[in-house]
Amino acid sequence: MRGNRSIKHWVNGDLVFELQGPQLDENDADARVLIRQGMPIMLKEGYVALQAESHPTEFRKIELLPLAVD
Repeated sequence: MRGNRSIKHWVNGDLVFELQGPQLDENDADARVLIRQGMPIMLKEGYVALQAESHPTEFRKIELLPLAVD
């Protein structure tokens, strides 16, 4: 992600998830550490991560597109 834009998650051409205004959760212990270290609550950059919960998951044909330069 770059800037304070929405995060969009597409699966097979369908928009399945969109997040506006991503921010740290002050109720989360890890986020509180970052906030105490001076990180702003509103996020302006981040990383892509793949996550599977509770069982092995295989991913096929993952496509990452470059961000346009502002």
